[in-house]
Amino acid sequence: AHTPHVARWWVDSQERARGQGKEQRAGLQKHTMSGFKMVDPLSWATMRLGVTEKRWSSKLNDEKREGVYKCKGCGTELYASDAKYSSGTGWPSFMRPIDEGSLKRRRELDGRIEVVCSNCKAHLGHVFGDGPDSQHGGCGHRHCINGRSLIFEPILEQSPIDGPPPEEESSPPEEESSAAEAGTPETEGDPASTTPASAAPTPTVGE
Repeated sequence: AHTPHVARWWVDSQERARGQGKEQRAGLQKHTMSGFKMVDPLSWATMRLGVTEKRWSSKLNDEKREGVYKCKGCGTELYASDAKYSSGTGWPSFMRPIDEGSLKRRRELDGRIEVVCSNCKAHLGHVFGDGPDSQHGGCGHRHCINGRSLIFEPILEQSPIDGPPPEEESSPPEEESSAAEAGTPETEGDPASTTPASAAPTPTVGE
């Protein structure tokens, strides 16, 4: 039988362990959910659990506009549109990131190289060595990224200015103004305005 002193020590140790476990679980939950409270469940599963989205399921595969691809978790700029290319794999693919410091790479048990956001640690995808070479603007890497982990921000297009500003319309001649005062309206492009009143066709009843 345990003495009261030993029994009390054992109870205290178990309570401390349970308390530490709660704090650790709370801290893990806070770290896991931090920055991801507003994303949908599928994006959260990809970014936090590493669940790969289905091929050809992302609308970003067909995105052709100029802009920046950001991390959905924290908004860090990851890839520029000029680094995106069609790899035919079914996932958005990029030749290189905007800044290597924005990504963190780590080798998985199966040998693949995972890439995560260096800021919020969101899972992005994997890097493979079958990308475009230097002759095609790349460095031999293919960043195969889940579209669920990205937000695309297009560059706003500015309307071009063609030629000088339009000149102000001059006042109509006195003859035209006098004709308007006489009660004969003139409408640009209206054939009836150039037809004399006497030549106007007579409407037929019941037509």
